[in-house]
Amino acid sequence: MSKFNVIRNNLVLLLIGSTLIISFQNCGENLSFTVKPLEDSSGSARDTLANDPTDSNSSSEEIEDSGNQNTTITSGCQSDTLCVHSKMPLWSQNDGGTVGVLADGKVITKVLNLNNSSVTLLQYVKNKGYNITKDPGWCGATSFGMISKSISRELEDQGLALPNNYPLLTSNDASEVIYESMNALGMNPILGVTAPSAIQSGFNKIAQAAQLGSASLEEKMISVNEFRIKKPHVALAIGSKFAGGHIVALNGTDGQYYVIFDPWGSSYSVTAKTGNIISETLPPDNKVISYTEYFLTYIGSGMQVLKGLEANKGFIPTYGTTGRLTTIRYDGLLNEK
Repeated sequence: MSKFNVIRNNLVLLLIGSTLIISFQNCGENLSFTVKPLEDSSGSARDTLANDPTDSNSSSEEIEDSGNQNTTITSGCQSDTLCVHSKMPLWSQNDGGTVGVLADGKVITKVLNLNNSSVTLLQYVKNKGYNITKDPGWCGATSFGMISKSISRELEDQGLALPNNYPLLTSNDASEVIYESMNALGMNPILGVTAPSAIQSGFNKIAQAAQLGSASLEEKMISVNEFRIKKPHVALAIGSKFAGGHIVALNGTDGQYYVIFDPWGSSYSVTAKTGNIISETLPPDNKVISYTEYFLTYIGSGMQVLKGLEANKGFIPTYGTTGRLTTIRYDGLLNEK
């Protein structure tokens, strides 16, 4: 797989684990990162091994016990290193958005068709009667859609019937799946906000429809070893104080790295370390809460972006402010074939 020229190799994402009280807002639209786009749009993250650029003077503790890194776990992943949901698609919440392109000395508007749907996501939502001109923050629905498609494909691999008249699982069209994800999450497409509890509720709806599995929510990062043993489907809710918030899909692990599928149309790997205990006073009743912060550090190579994305249009690991981290997971599928 091709490598990428990444501008900021030592970029650190500051994330925090605690109960999220407010809904996420803008899915990080105001942040950007420069990469060289990949021509392959499959979204499979494979070549992610690289030297960890984390500051060696950091006092943070690694989340995962590396002693089990090379142990074959028969109840989960068979590989000694790579453990991913290989059937998970990589989609963009900005599908149907526009960019300016210079042609014959003039700037023309180009509509992005990133998810290879018959109708782009933005136009699909418009066709449902919503008066919108751009994605207001559909990271939660897009990440939930990627995970839902992965769940449905794994159900089929196990020979299990998909529930009838449930397009969230049965549809193969990205726009329809993401729109049905909005419905499952109770999201207003015009507002586009998602809370971790809504993701958990969506997973419970899938469990009820498929008559299999269960959902849970924890204000901490799932360990690499636990993922390898149980291989759940996981959404990570990142609650940034200043950037609004973001929700991504956890595709899996690669050695001690976490492979992220970002709904801005990119995949990349990070390391995870715990930080300090943070206390915060929340309005309007000035309730004081405490939580542990997390540091997710982009490893500096192996990034992929969807074909058609401009070099600086994929959202990518640029969460540089203190926030919270919540793991929302769906357990109960048989081992992926």
